[in-house]
Amino acid sequence: MLIIAGFLAAGFAGAWWFASRAAPNPASDLNHDGQVNVLDLSLFLNQWGQSGSPSADLNDDGAVTILDLSVFLDSWGPLAATPTPTPSAGATPTPTPTPTTSAGATPTPTSTPSPSPSVGAKPDASNTGPRQTTTRTLTSAQALAELRTTGYLSRVRITGGLSFSGSDGLGWVIEDSRIEGGVYTVRGYVSLTPFTGTSAQRPVLRYVEIVGSGALGSTSSSSTIYGSDMVIENADIYGGVDGVKAVDRLTILYSWIHDLDRPAGAHNDGIQIRNGIGSLIKGSRIDAYVGYSSDSSNPLGDWGSGGLQTGSVLGLIQATFEDNWFAGGRFTMRGAEPADVGQVDYFFRNNKWMQYGTSVTLGRSDLPPYQYGPVVGQFDVFTNNVWEHTGQPVQ
Repeated sequence: MLIIAGFLAAGFAGAWWFASRAAPNPASDLNHDGQVNVLDLSLFLNQWGQSGSPSADLNDDGAVTILDLSVFLDSWGPLAATPTPTPSAGATPTPTPTPTTSAGATPTPTSTPSPSPSVGAKPDASNTGPRQTTTRTLTSAQALAELRTTGYLSRVRITGGLSFSGSDGLGWVIEDSRIEGGVYTVRGYVSLTPFTGTSAQRPVLRYVEIVGSGALGSTSSSSTIYGSDMVIENADIYGGVDGVKAVDRLTILYSWIHDLDRPAGAHNDGIQIRNGIGSLIKGSRIDAYVGYSSDSSNPLGDWGSGGLQTGSVLGLIQATFEDNWFAGGRFTMRGAEPADVGQVDYFFRNNKWMQYGTSVTLGRSDLPPYQYGPVVGQFDVFTNNVWEHTGQPVQ
């Protein structure tokens, strides 16, 4: 098959001709839309020459070069579904453990983890969070020790939060579990040792309940999820000052962010981004409302600051939002300020703005959809985003 790709960007021009193709590399789909096309090419060129762990380093040699371009062009076109991440080479995955009651006990395997569901259903209490009750309680240290041995946890309550650093997370799966507490309940690699694996080896947390410290009555909570290089699926996320602080290559799928904590002076966002590239929020739901005030200083049911808040920009931002549901916030979605255009790339496709918002803690599903407006700021791509109840475009 003949593939022709030509481009003029990043200070150079070129054309590549391939008489045959190697197997497509799913990591070439930089905006995670199921195909490798000109949108991914734009993101690829933005990372040309970067070193460290950029998402466009497709051959994992530490830099984005002509070798990565070859891999990228070999993957051009639609991709098959990406398989569920598996443990790194040499590690034997431990299947689903038989329930036990003693903390720290080694699981007995019975079956393999189940796959994620198909896309489409609006996230709520019926399709997020653990599908089965937890049977053990582990501290953060105990959970990490077990994961470093087995790469797998199921039906576990983890107290004190969970932080990943360096080689932690390579092929790990945590499912049907509850993670609670900590300043950041789940923290991935930021301000710690960067992730050492590939995109396909990122840790997967699915069918989990991630509970910020605010929901536990502590005033020390910050973001419920903070960081890079993690995949969060079918998660019930609540009780933090912010739902998610995304940095690099954070993927949130089919999850529900709701009931933020507002102690005195707090600024609440469903998702906050100040820097980082390659993040994807897909098939998820954000209800940006105050469900907790851990120091009892603020009224409940108020709007959060934003469903998406682009904070003071610290560096290049690139993130994709598609097939989601949004409500709440002063402005529900806040894009780039004029001064930040060129540093901030947001791709919004096929999202729905809800007529009313929901707070589980208040038992309400009639909260006003926003205070000032549904959207403000600038977005690189903003297509087919509509009001759920009318189908009319969001403007």
